[in-house]
Amino acid sequence: MKRNLFFLGLLTIAIFAGCNKNALDANFTVTDTETFTIPPTSGISLLPIITPPFSTNSWSGTYSTNKTDKDHLKSLKLKSLTLTITNPPGKGFGFLKSIDIYIQAPNQPDTKIATIDNIPANAGGTLTLNTLDVDLTPYAKADNFTLKINSTPQSSNPDNVDVKSDAVFDVTASVL
Repeated sequence: MKRNLFFLGLLTIAIFAGCNKNALDANFTVTDTETFTIPPTSGISLLPIITPPFSTNSWSGTYSTNKTDKDHLKSLKLKSLTLTITNPPGKGFGFLKSIDIYIQAPNQPDTKIATIDNIPANAGGTLTLNTLDVDLTPYAKADNFTLKINSTPQSSNPDNVDVKSDAVFDVTASVL
């Protein structure tokens, strides 16, 4: 009997010693779809495109489902970012040479979050950008943020090009 109590005590200690604060964290993904327009260009230069502000409150349902909120974020990183041309039909990204995407928020520096270089002239209507390993927590805790899209033209483009961005973020947050 003493031997069983001894092993039960060791098991209890092992269980509690194995518990750590990270066990109370929620890990989940947030998806976000936004749109922007690339204006026509002569092929010489293209001004940065600033998106309308994204409200970080739009993710509150996902946070709630995971028993947390934006104030309890520990880490938020961009996992993937895909751009798709929605208009004009059949248009490809071959008129661009490169794209850099930055995130902006009040009292935060502009931070590059995704990039693609050497876009082929025969590129199709979908691009998957290379994401950078940047913690975006301060931007997600702000009430809103914007994206700045810098692109370098490869050739002239007479069209307004409507683009849909599909982003997936990895999130770690404390459970409430």
